[in-house]
Amino acid sequence: MRNRWGIHAPNAGFRRMDDFYAAGFQNYTVLHVNADLVPLIREKYPYARILIRMYLQNWYATQPEEWARAVIENAERLRPFTNEITWANEQNLDLEGHPQGASMQQPVPPASLYQDIDVWNLEMIRRLREKIPWARLHYPAFANDHSDDKNQGGYVGLEICRASIERADVMDCHCYWRPDDG
Repeated sequence: MRNRWGIHAPNAGFRRMDDFYAAGFQNYTVLHVNADLVPLIREKYPYARILIRMYLQNWYATQPEEWARAVIENAERLRPFTNEITWANEQNLDLEGHPQGASMQQPVPPASLYQDIDVWNLEMIRRLREKIPWARLHYPAFANDHSDDKNQGGYVGLEICRASIERADVMDCHCYWRPDDG
């Protein structure tokens, strides 16, 4: 397995692009709402890997057919600059739309959350493969410490989602650096 490190552009805007470029190791993630930055990155770094992260505030209430159309439209528009795309973000959090998602009150969600994610993502991948077979599909990263990659609730979320993960080309991971507790 090969790992690549990159940087996600700040969601709230860009004040110092030179810092962003320097920290990215020529691997960048940009929200689809900030897609105007993609040509700038490509111009500065012709061989950079640029991932477009589609942000959907409430994935669980949105039909995959409906969201796939938006993802496909964005992918086609940005195809001259990148073929890397992910269709969601941290689907295991309540803030992303699932009523059973992890929250401050419920840090370890029920296994059924990950079952729903798996079903929804399988359908998304099927639709995206059908319409944009040239795209490199990144499986959306989970927020960590919610029984996603270790058994904190009697299950491991990544294992529950194995079927959909294996159909993606890349498994994304969010690293949240924090002080060592011990």
